Amino acid sequence: MPDSGTAMLSVFVERDVETEASVEAAATYGYWLSLRPERAAMPRWRDFDWMQIPLYMICCCGVVDVVGGDDEFVYRFWGTQHLSMHRQEMTNRSIHEMRPSAVRDVILDQYRIVRDAAEPRLFTSTYRSRLASTVAREYSLRLPFSDDGKTVTQIFAFSDILRDFNKARKICQSWDS
Repeated sequence: MPDSGTAMLSVFVERDVETEASVEAAATYGYWLSLRPERAAMPRWRDFDWMQIPLYMICCCGVVDVVGGDDEFVYRFWGTQHLSMHRQEMTNRSIHEMRPSAVRDVILDQYRIVRDAAEPRLFTSTYRSRLASTVAREYSLRLPFSDDGKTVTQIFAFSDILRDFNKARKICQSWDS
């Protein structure tokens, strides 16, 4: 379990996107499926329409560009809920700049799994504070997109933490940078 000083983030657990997704995540996954061409494993990012995502969810979304074949992921979009929770703007920045490292490492591992599998994934992460009994749960839907239908070039992320947002923000703000 990564340690970041005053708080920690538990190791994530992979969930079944077909049966365990929230209503919002299931609808977003359904939209992704509707975009996927018949013979391609993934849809193209240029076909994605933000107007198909409920407005209240957009603040909890992010999009990364997969740069090259290695572990470089650059945020194309970083929703305002992330900005508020993590106290940092990541748009046009590498995931390697994200603080604290405990959060970055969990998200980086999830992006690697999606990039390597070239398939949607649903994860659960648990934010825990060592200073208090505060616990917050986050469900993260990660959807791959591809320019050529084979190689992951973007990953769309919906972080469903609205129910525990205030707890999660408090925990994240207690972390050392």
